[in-house]
Amino acid sequence: MKLEFFEGFGAAASRDDLHRRLLEFAHELDFELFTLVVIDKDHAGRLKYSSVSNAPDAWQHIQHDPKLAVADPVHSYLRDSTRPLIWSQDTYVKAGAADLWDFIAPHGYKVGVAVTFPLGPGRKLILSVDRNQALPKDPSKVTGFVGMLQLLAAYAQDNEGIRSMFPTKPLSPHQQRVMALVAAGKSNSVIADILEISPDTVAFHLKAVFARLGVSTRQQAVLEVERLKLIPRELLD
Repeated sequence: MKLEFFEGFGAAASRDDLHRRLLEFAHELDFELFTLVVIDKDHAGRLKYSSVSNAPDAWQHIQHDPKLAVADPVHSYLRDSTRPLIWSQDTYVKAGAADLWDFIAPHGYKVGVAVTFPLGPGRKLILSVDRNQALPKDPSKVTGFVGMLQLLAAYAQDNEGIRSMFPTKPLSPHQQRVMALVAAGKSNSVIADILEISPDTVAFHLKAVFARLGVSTRQQAVLEVERLKLIPRELLD
């Protein structure tokens, strides 16, 4: 596939645009199905899922069943690992879940290739293509599928359509001002003097921002607010 396609995917600005481009990508690789899942964590550390796929209608309501996600060895592997996965019926048999493969196979999920990619603190992308027929016997072709998926996932890092799947609530005006000064390298005591508030109040706002973004350090918080454009430009100038 041409580089222009991957650049176009990176510029996708909506779920509909993502769907269209992912369908084109899957068909180009000779797969019938695609799934893009973003896993996020809320302030309490609970996992949240949002997805774009062309799953058959009969499968759409089933694939979001939490019990199925826990039992599915493919999903469990991708949720916890950073390595790509090439899966088949044998994957389920070895995991003692042969009956689960029998359940999903009629929906078109007999074999597949999947990769994962970090999208920032507490957030992860899973991208997969699946089909009915067996994968090519030539290992280089299967490796090529993995490489294509990894490249596509890399272009998803700053994708507006994917960010829209988990919209981040805006920071409060107080939090914006504190984070703008943190981004400028100011300490809590200096921020307190500039904003004429107590150091404890600065710490309170920082703790709230950390919880909102799912981060644990000032550097991570700065990177996230910049990536998500949570601070008005005028506060950064």
